[in-house]
Order: sequence, then structure tokens, then C-alpha cells
Amino acid sequence: VIGLYEYLWTKNNLLQTRCMYHKCPPVQVPDTIILKDKSAISWYFSSLKSGALQRRSKELSTGKATQALMKLQSPGTDIVCVFVGSAAGDAQPITEYLSKSGLEYFIAAPTSRRTKVGILQSFVCPKGTSNFVIRVTWTPESCTMDSCININKMSDPDLDIQERAATNDEKNCVLIPTCGNVIATQLEKMCACIADHLHLVSSQQLKVASMILIFKIDAGDRVWLLWCEKMEVNDDQGNPIRGPDSITDSVIKTSHPIAPSSTALNMSLNSNEADSDDQDEKPPRSSTLSRTNGSEEGDEEFAFGATKPSERFPLSGSSRDEYYEGEDPVMRSNSSASEGVEAMDHILIPAGALDRLARKDSAVNPVARSRHRKVNSSDDPASSTGYDRKDRRDPISRSDNVQRKLEAGDKQSSFRRQIVEEKRLREQAQQQILQTRELLKRSEAKANALKARLRLAEGNKAAAP
Repeated sequence: VIGLYEYLWTKNNLLQTRCMYHKCPPVQVPDTIILKDKSAISWYFSSLKSGALQRRSKELSTGKATQALMKLQSPGTDIVCVFVGSAAGDAQPITEYLSKSGLEYFIAAPTSRRTKVGILQSFVCPKGTSNFVIRVTWTPESCTMDSCININKMSDPDLDIQERAATNDEKNCVLIPTCGNVIATQLEKMCACIADHLHLVSSQQLKVASMILIFKIDAGDRVWLLWCEKMEVNDDQGNPIRGPDSITDSVIKTSHPIAPSSTALNMSLNSNEADSDDQDEKPPRSSTLSRTNGSEEGDEEFAFGATKPSERFPLSGSSRDEYYEGEDPVMRSNSSASEGVEAMDHILIPAGALDRLARKDSAVNPVARSRHRKVNSSDDPASSTGYDRKDRRDPISRSDNVQRKLEAGDKQSSFRRQIVEEKRLREQAQQQILQTRELLKRSEAKANALKARLRLAEGNKAAAP
């Protein structure tokens, strides 16, 4: 769900105050470039001074983006970035880890249906020797987490990049449930903070019903939000929202100037907008808040100003963000319709969205119309999210799905414990065999000594008169 970055970038002073007083952890996002037809649309990155999410769109090109990602490559790995994309019918987004040569080939290769829309994200070196991510499934009532760990070492020269770094491959990865520790508590607070932020910046018109977020912890114990696999939103009455106001229906907006609007945020491609020079924008404020000046300042240098790999993620402040001075905060424009949206304009196409667009231009008989009103859009078997249709509309089934995942993780853990226990029993049996053999040798020696003494006694008895 690439529209999440735009909503997180939108500024909301009320939420920032709540996060400060309630000690909600800041959301840090690595350098992320939004691609459409392999052309860079916008660049999101976290400020190293203020921790706020910044966006860059001025003088942005694919060549500059790729060069910047290569400069940001960590010295301990050959992985430069990861591409995340998807197409209709995919169960989950595809992730392709790219080296320097792989990135050059990816940009030069023709666009396919899975690479038409996606993100290029700078690779964050994980904590430890193996790559891993934390997959968080959050709802207002519950929060479950799974650690997806690659069993191969990232420094193994005999394996290719995908085998060393992939975290969604059943062959090379294991899934371990995570709960009850400091990281789990921090991630749950972060998800709740994100949900509150989306609710407030959308003029309190959207409520997150469920979302699946991917996080990673780097060597400095910092938590990074990588991307969102799935998100479902409801209105204030709890009804699912499917349409231009939904985050899952949103697509990345081109770099046109931002116009004020008093309606909810909606990121879409509008072919009627006039072309103009690319500009850098300050994060707009929510339409429910007053507009004030001078509440935020960026850093002095853009993201790819760092020339050394060691400047990738310094612990202290660094000049890498854009400085906005003397600009009034503005609000994003809102498109009232989604006509002309192509099938690949969404990285995750909502279930039934294409059917609804087709029904706008064609007459539907009453039987079919009533059927469409009764059937939820999530019942589409070709849903790009790949989740079970019953799981998406039934909270009980959704909890059953989470329970099945937990049971699968418990089975894996039980299987590993069983293997360790069998190995320990074999070692104990071998030690017992060695001890038994030693005792047998000692018993045979004692028996031979007794036989010798017996023969000696019998000989003395026979020699006696």
C-alpha cells in the first residue's frame, strides 16, 4: 500500500503532541523512491534531526535516485536496495533484493505488470548475521507479530542475493511468533500511533480496521518501517470504505503543485492537472487543524548529499534533509473521482475495484446489481491481497487465521525442540554405552583374577600332605 507514505508525510500537530506526551515511538522510514513505469515520482526519507518524514520531488529523476541508493549502500553488504511490487492476483507483494549491477539491469529492463508500480527502498542492514523482518498484523482489538528470519548468513559467498536476503521464501526462511518483549510493545504502540495519525489527517473520515506492516531492526537497535502489505479502512460507523477515499485505493500522485482543499486526502493520478515545474513541499496540515507558520524546519542537505557509506544512518543529526524556509503550510488537493484509473495504477488493487469501474460504463441487469450489492468486494477470488474471502469479512475467521499461524509457529518450534532433544538423547546413549563397556572390561578383569586365585588355592590344596 504505497499511499501510506503520503499519509504519514502529512503533518498533524495534534498527533505529534499526543505522541510526545504518550511517548509513542517515532516512525522512521528508510530512503524510499516511488516508481511508476520505472520513473521516480517522489522520495520519502526520515529526517535525522527531527525524526519527521520528509518528501523530495524537486529535480528528481531515476538516474539520480539510483546513484543516491548506490551511495547509501552499507559497507558490510553487497545489497543496495530492495524492490517491492505487485500485480493483480498476487498473494503478497514481491520483493527483489538488488546489488549494484542488479539495480542497473532492473532500471534498464522493460516494464512488466509487476514492476509498473512499486518502490525502491534502501536496504537496511539487520541486527545479526542473517536478514529478518517483523511482520505485524494490527487491529484495534489485537496485535500479532511474526519474525520472518532467513536461515542463511548474509556473508555466505556461495549463495545469491535472493537466497541470502529473502524473508518470504519457505525454503530459506522460518517464521517465529513474537510477543511479550520490549520490541513487541514498541511495535504495537507504533502501529496504534500510525492508525491515529491516518484518522486525524483524513479529517477523521477514515479509521484503520486492520493493517499488515513490515518492520526491521538495524544494528543500532533502531526500528524502521519498511512497507505496508495490506490495509483496510472503515468510516466512523464501521462500514468498509471502498472507493476514492480509501487508502488501499490510492495511487501515487505526480509531482504537480499542491492546491488547498478542505476535504479528505486522496492521492490519485489526475490527467486534467496542468504540467508544471517540480517542487518540494512541506508536509501539509490536516484540514481539521489551524494553519500556522514556522513550526518545522528541515535539514540543509538532500538525502543523497551523503558521500560516504558511514553517513548512511548516523546516530546524531546530519545534514541530509531539505530546508524549507518562509513557506506557508498547504493542504493536498482531493480528487473527487477515479475515472481513467488503469489496472496497474495500484500496487495492490482492491478486490472488486476493476469490476466497479467497468460497471460505470456498462449497464448491469437488476439481478446482477443486487448480487453486487450483497457480495462484499473482498469476496472476489482474484483479490490481489490473496487473503481468504471469509477471513476478510468475518472477524472470527480472521482470528482463526491468526490462530492457525500461531499453531504453525508452535509446531515449528516444537519440531526444533524435538530435534535438539533427540540429539541430546543420542549423546547420552553413546556415553552410557562407553560406560557399560568400561564396566564390562573391569568385571572381566576381576573374574580372571578370581579364577587365578582359585586355581592357585586348588594347587596348594593338592600339594598339601
